[in-house]
Amino acid sequence: MVRCNGQPVAKLSDTPEKTMCDDAGYLAYLRQVFDVQASA
Repeated sequence: MVRCNGQPVAKLSDTPEKTMCDDAGYLAYLRQVFDVQASA
């Protein structure tokens, strides 16, 4: 699932290949809020 009621949702995983989100801006926001580094 990447959207619910038109709003983006995301799964942040400690395994970068398992991260799921189709909204790059939302994903960047969540990484900042939860202090998660983007994969290289």
